Amino acid sequence: MSIPAGLYVHVPFCAVKCPYCDFYSNPYRRERAEAYAARVAENIAAYPAELSVDTVYFGGGTPSILPPPLLGQMLHAARRRFSL
Repeated sequence: MSIPAGLYVHVPFCAVKCPYCDFYSNPYRRERAEAYAARVAENIAAYPAELSVDTVYFGGGTPSILPPPLLGQMLHAARRRFSL
């Protein structure tokens, strides 16, 4: 029996870089965010199917800057790959 893992997705986009923040981030641009979400979905699909994941965390820059369809794309990839 395996212990479930948490999946962390770093969202490297911010509207403005806060002076105290040490996290990697870039200014939000729609095209870059779309490409990033597609790559995250591809990376998730490459995980071993037997890996057990019970939580998906979004963090980093400002995850809420992403449009809901992009967040949904990444969550849908996680649901296809893992039993959440």
